[in-house]
Amino acid sequence: MNRHNPLAIASALVLFLAFACAPDYVEGLSLSEFDGTAVDVSRARGEGSVVPADSVAVFSPERPISFGAEQDLAILVRGSGRLTVRLFASTRSGSPVASADFAVIAGLDAELRIPVPSGASVSVIEIGSVAGSDAPGGAELSGFAVRPAFWGFRFDGDGYIVDATTTLKADSVATYARLEVPRGLDASLIVGAVADGTVRITPLGSGGARERAFVATLRAGTDLALPLAALDGAAAVSIESAAGLRSASYLRGEGAPLSDLHAILAIALPVPVAPAVYRWDILPGTLVFDFADYAAQDRYLKRLAFFAEKPGFRGRLASDGEIEKLHGWNAHDYSAGTMAAFFAKAEAEKFPLNRSEEELLETLVSYGVLTRDSGGIGAGTGAIISISRESSPELRRLFLDHEASHALFFQDAEYRRLSERLWDSLGPEARRFWLTHLSWRRYDTKDRYLCVNEHQSYLVQQATRYTRTYYESVLARLIEAYPMEQARLEADAPLILESTSRCADELDSYLASRWGLSAGRFGRLRRP
Repeated sequence: MNRHNPLAIASALVLFLAFACAPDYVEGLSLSEFDGTAVDVSRARGEGSVVPADSVAVFSPERPISFGAEQDLAILVRGSGRLTVRLFASTRSGSPVASADFAVIAGLDAELRIPVPSGASVSVIEIGSVAGSDAPGGAELSGFAVRPAFWGFRFDGDGYIVDATTTLKADSVATYARLEVPRGLDASLIVGAVADGTVRITPLGSGGARERAFVATLRAGTDLALPLAALDGAAAVSIESAAGLRSASYLRGEGAPLSDLHAILAIALPVPVAPAVYRWDILPGTLVFDFADYAAQDRYLKRLAFFAEKPGFRGRLASDGEIEKLHGWNAHDYSAGTMAAFFAKAEAEKFPLNRSEEELLETLVSYGVLTRDSGGIGAGTGAIISISRESSPELRRLFLDHEASHALFFQDAEYRRLSERLWDSLGPEARRFWLTHLSWRRYDTKDRYLCVNEHQSYLVQQATRYTRTYYESVLARLIEAYPMEQARLEADAPLILESTSRCADELDSYLASRWGLSAGRFGRLRRP
């Protein structure tokens, strides 16, 4: 019995005979170079742009196409079955410079991406079509293009894009994908949902061994980011969602990768000398600093903390000697406006900032949180928040949620208005409690904006089911700190606890409806 693959034999024969006759250019078929220049494409020993099932076609641009670093050849096609693609430097080349195998989804326009080595030249594009067990096979090409490297897949309208290393289970949307993890890339995995539902992201070790998964509940049309560092060296990752996946691809971090907030807590990195920096995926203008310890965090942010929030210091630049023995914060948050005022004042007064503060300024300018030009330092867009690896895992989670609510307050005007309304609605008992509480924590309670901001943040740093218990413990600590106030605090307690529960519920409802978040869960990823 003859067991040779007829498509493989045809492929070799077609390439061997490809240019025995003069090639014919295919009308309407071209290759777009990286700079956008259109190059005509010919087909050897065949006509048109259709590749029938169980056949091989050979195409060639009118001149060799050179590829730079991190560039793909995109094949624009519509068909079904499987397509095998081989790219050759010339008609005489024995080995392809790149090759790939794709399962084509019927009824959709596909953009199939093949990574090409930097410096390679392509003169011949060989495409074979194979019928599948449930697909008639065959394909019609609409063009070729040289494009920036893409890793993963994305559905968009009546079409989709997929790279050669990604496996999909999909029809109009994907329910499963397997992506290889690129090495040495400063990037995040970005996963998009088609409909409301649960997404499971599972790192795969060598040989496909499954590691502990991440789970997230995403809303339709939203994206979630997971830095590659959180995958802990995985060779690949599987992504599953019965509700449907709109996309999963890698996006460069440019030094501060996008991240779900709770994904940051899962990154098991050695304690860094410099802070690790991320951008919050739902508010990318927010820079998240993860410091090695409290001392490192203080070098960057302690003076700013006193300038922004501490009674007796707010609005002025304190010397190291003044604040050396005073406590700053274990975690931080600052708006672009506050930081612009701090650095502009230091520049105007020629105040000597330390090296870490100068590095912070450079980082803020580089990401557009601050601006700097001939007119001086100004506010850009965004905010910063920070935590430290010296905090326990429980406190890191608490602090990160607390600080994230401040970033939201700075950047979401509707959330800010809600917070102001809730502060203004406080009765005299609750207002006395909050002013005492914030003063005890060393905030400048003369600053109404600061009080409004901290009020909302302490309410949403924990889940609403814990609100009453948490504030019962706060009342006990205030009674211990201010024994002369015990009778008043105990008498006011019922109204205080009712107020905190009501305000926390209103804030939680807004977080859910607007952002898909909740009190005590400003990150969407979890590990079950």
